[in-house]
Parts: sequence; structure tokens; C-alpha cells
Amino acid sequence: IGHKREITALQVNKEETLLFSGSCDNTIKIWDLANENNQFIAIKTLKFNNIWGPYELELVVKEKYLLAILPGDAKIWNLEYDEIINLESISPSKVLDNRKDLIYVSFGRNLLHYDLEKNEKKQILYESKDTIKMIEVSKDNKILTFLSDNYEINILNIENLENKAHI
Repeated sequence: IGHKREITALQVNKEETLLFSGSCDNTIKIWDLANENNQFIAIKTLKFNNIWGPYELELVVKEKYLLAILPGDAKIWNLEYDEIINLESISPSKVLDNRKDLIYVSFGRNLLHYDLEKNEKKQILYESKDTIKMIEVSKDNKILTFLSDNYEINILNIENLENKAHI
């Protein structure tokens, strides 16, 4: 009925009618919370191939897509058409507040902007000589701060790609 291994991530939709659970058993289950019997009923199982379960599940683009962040990987499910979009080796990542744009690091060094709604890479924001370890986005989605493994902090204006500071 449920998962065969530990659950690593949960997400509920805005209407609180669906629960998404990710597990180390290589599945994400979609549960119907609005059934008349008040029972957890798994209505769909999404499968992926990763040793670990997702550490983050996020509904994006008007809840049409489910973004699953896995160690070193990401999967985006188009829930309407049951299609999977694979993003190349990514870590870390941030979904912007508009829920349509994803900022992520590919292969450790390239900082990329991905349009979730159009399913396309928009642009390379920054190419680093060092591995990028952490990224944060300002509340207005205009400033991106990232830390590399040589302990340098970069502050980048997302709109014009101007490197505002290098600390």
C-alpha cells in the first residue's frame, strides 16, 4: 500500500486534496486526500532511479509540474501529461517565487536559468572555475548569491548578469 523504504520528502497541493510523498524506494506516490472514506489512497506512482530519495518536492507552474530534487539529480514531472523532464546532474537549485523559473548548478560549475513552463534552458548565468556549493535568491528574484568551494561569495544581478560583488 505505502512505500517500502523511508519517506524523505512530502508536499501537499494548495487545495489540500493531494499529498506527494518521495521515498528511498525510488518512487513518488500521489495520494488522494479528498476521498469520502478519509483513507489514504495512492492514485499514482512515479518511478525514478536514484540510490536516495528526493530531499525536496515542489509543485511549480500553477501546480502543473512536480519538481523532485534528488542528490545530484532532478526530475520534473508534467502531471497533466505524465511526462518526465530530466535535468543533467544538478545541485544545488532554487525555484523562484513565480514558480516558473529554476536556478540551478549543473555539473558543479555552471549556474543556469531554466524555464519550467516552456521546458527549456533560458541561459547560462555564470560559469565558475570552482564548484558552486550553495545558492540563494533574493525575495524580489533579482539578486542571486552563491558560494564556491574556495569560500568566495558572488552576488549576481539576475536581470542583467552583472556581477555585483566578489567577496
